[in-house]
Amino acid sequence: MRRLLAFFALFALSTGLAAADTLPPQLVAAFETFGNAKSYHMSVSDHGKQVEMDFVKPDRFHMTMSGGQMEIIKISDDTYMKMGGSWRKFSVPGMDKMMQSTTQFSAYSAHREDIKVTDLGTATVDGTPTHEYGIANSKTPDDVTDVYIASDNTVRKMTTKSGGVILITNYNGAISIDPPAM
Repeated sequence: MRRLLAFFALFALSTGLAAADTLPPQLVAAFETFGNAKSYHMSVSDHGKQVEMDFVKPDRFHMTMSGGQMEIIKISDDTYMKMGGSWRKFSVPGMDKMMQSTTQFSAYSAHREDIKVTDLGTATVDGTPTHEYGIANSKTPDDVTDVYIASDNTVRKMTTKSGGVILITNYNGAISIDPPAM
């Protein structure tokens, strides 16, 4: 799961880095679309663990892990956690900074010269035609993440060599994240 979640750092390719012309235009557009999305749903699976997440900018997410074993709702500085069937509320000022890698990608910076992109051609994700790119850091060339981009410049799927998968759906959809009944 760590490797898969670390992939979020690659979304920084959408903004703030030099030499944008060295990346395929569709890849740059897809990262910009993702970074500008008001809401989206992610399904993450890695090594038998499953996480479902809804995000609504600027400050809300709802995450359920492995079939409901743990559930977290974050709304602004309030975080609600459900374990063992009961909810607890925590106030965590500054949580937005902790979640920056998944909610505000443009704040991240990296060295573009370390990123290697390989065009892998076309593929289909859940019946949708996509274009696939392999992305790796030249310092760890065996740790490749494949990114699948639809014609509307939305990232639909990401996979890691270790078997992790992220599916992204419901871009800018009507997602409601409210405090749980306590």
